[in-house]
Order: sequence, then C-alpha cells, then structure tokens
Amino acid sequence: MTVMLWLCGSQSASADLKDFLGKLGGDSSAIDGITSIIGDIAGGDVELKDLTGDWEYVAPAVSFKSDNLLKKAGGAAAAAKIEKEIEPYYQKAGLTGLKMKFNADSTFVMKVRRAELKGCVTQNKDGQHLFEFRAFGKIKTGSMTAYMSRSGKNVKLTFDVSKLISLVEKISAISGNASIKGLSALLSNYDGLNAGFELKKTSK
Repeated sequence: MTVMLWLCGSQSASADLKDFLGKLGGDSSAIDGITSIIGDIAGGDVELKDLTGDWEYVAPAVSFKSDNLLKKAGGAAAAAKIEKEIEPYYQKAGLTGLKMKFNADSTFVMKVRRAELKGCVTQNKDGQHLFEFRAFGKIKTGSMTAYMSRSGKNVKLTFDVSKLISLVEKISAISGNASIKGLSALLSNYDGLNAGFELKKTSK
C-alpha cells in the first residue's frame, strides 16, 4: 500500500521511498533495487523541455522492454549485473566521456572523444523519443527510438540493443576506436533488453 501511494505521488517518489525504507533499517542493496524499479515506473515520463541543457555520462543503464512489474522486480538484480559487466567495455570504448547537449529547438549534439553526432529529437504519443541523426545538420543518416526514465535528478537514456550497437558502430567509424567492437559483441548477447547511459545535467 505504501508503494502504491508513492507511485501515485510526485516524480520524487523513488527518492522519498528510499529515504523511508532507509529509516526502517532496510538493506541498502535491496533498497536501491526497489527504488530503481519504482523510479522507472513512477518517473518514466521525460519531456523534451526537461532535456534542454548539457549532460554527461554517469554510468551504464539497462531497462527492460516489458512493462510488467513482476518482470521488472525479478530482473532488477540481473540489470545491475549487466550494467556492471558492460561498464569496463564502456571505459575501453571511451563512452564514459560521452557528453550531450539538447537545445530548445529540439536539436542535439552527442560527443564521444573525436566523434560528434548531430540531429533532432522528437517525442511521440507514447512518451518515447525518436533520435534522428543528420550529417552536416541536414542529411538524415538514420534514426532510433530512445526510452527515457528518471533516476533521481538524472535521466536514463536507453535503446534497443541492436540500435545501440548501430550507434556504437557509428561512433567507432568516426573515432577509429577498435575497442568498440568488443562492446558490440557483448551487447549482442542481451536480446530482450534496452541498454544505454545514465546522464546527469551539468548546465541549463
């Protein structure tokens, strides 16, 4: 009942719940798992206006394609394990230096080392975000759907694994970083999940 009340509350539900459970003396890892699940459900909506500003990489992020609460609860530990497994590959590929800038006109710039990808992002009726990549800011070179959810003050940006691999390969082609190939091979083992990045805002 307490969880349901928080779910019906504000977007700070997971933070409040974490504080509440902490005061009860709950195990910290269990609390993180529970609040992560609640955060994905209660704070899933991220509006375009919320994105305007500069963002940078915090950690890998994994989300489930299914919206079933029981599957989320049962897979929380698995998600954390996968995030831990892919982190070294992110480091080797240079993705830990990822920076993103979202402009008020819905354009964005994604930078990883020497690689820079530009494009436009739009939000559909389901709350999902479509990233359209454009060479020289005009010529469309591909698109991919992103799933965004709140994690406290941060945002989790995840993609279908096959789409993330495509994005990683685009970055590899520009940066010439061969380490990204290992990351692509690893990600291909995680069909049924979305993977990406947790980002924190650094300026408005």
